[in-house]
Amino acid sequence: MEKLIEHYLLRHKYCPLPALGVLELKEHTAVLPIGENKCNAPYPQIIFSSKQMAASPFVHFIANKKGVSNEEANQMLVEYCNDIVHLSAIQEKKINHTGKFYVDVDGSLSFKQYILPEEFFPSVIAERVIHPNSVHQIQVGDQQHSSDFMSGYLKSIKKINQSKWWPWALGSAIIAIVMIAAYFLSGQYNAGFGNKAPIKKISAPATYQSIQP
Repeated sequence: MEKLIEHYLLRHKYCPLPALGVLELKEHTAVLPIGENKCNAPYPQIIFSSKQMAASPFVHFIANKKGVSNEEANQMLVEYCNDIVHLSAIQEKKINHTGKFYVDVDGSLSFKQYILPEEFFPSVIAERVIHPNSVHQIQVGDQQHSSDFMSGYLKSIKKINQSKWWPWALGSAIIAIVMIAAYFLSGQYNAGFGNKAPIKKISAPATYQSIQP
């Protein structure tokens, strides 16, 4: 049964398992790591989910491969799936070169894909070429943004910084005008330098006497 599951999964990109869910084969696209002159090859990933799909096409596939009736093929598939449903915490159900079913610490049925050798998916050398007028991705911290987004963001920051100076300048000018007006209105000024307050006359002490001859 395990080989039949693998063959059907590779051919149709999915395999329904009654009372369990479905195995799906997803193809990840090639990846260009930021800051590295290489391109990681696309790789397949097998995902198990609990969604239910019609199993009759897979049953018909089993019947043709085994040379049995659809009823017998359906019974074989149901028994296989029931064995997986009743797995205990220390048991596993392996599917040859694909992966294995097991029960996790929470008591939920899970599927773990076998890791394929890296030699099957070699990386290739890739030089990043950026055209000045084209939109491209830019790494900002742990996020990626388009060049259009970052250009607009930087322009908005520049406008905000440029618009911050004039309120301070206007406020400083108003304060200076108020202080100057208060000084002139107080009367403590004259046309020249200094202030209006008079200087008190102080008589020198008599430290000596003049004797007439």
